[in-house]
Amino acid sequence: MTSCSYMRRIEANLPQRGDVHILTFTGRQYENIIRFSGQRRRQRRKNPDQLALF
Repeated sequence: MTSCSYMRRIEANLPQRGDVHILTFTGRQYENIIRFSGQRRRQRRKNPDQLALF
């Protein structure tokens, strides 16, 4: 499913109240996310084949 089809599905099912924010980024940008857990820096995650969060 392409990101455009996800956008259409989301738009067709918007809630009556509240806001919907959609953040998109490339696989390369995902790879470069810096994560911290507690007081320690975590290792980079490998680039996933596909990632969709709902």
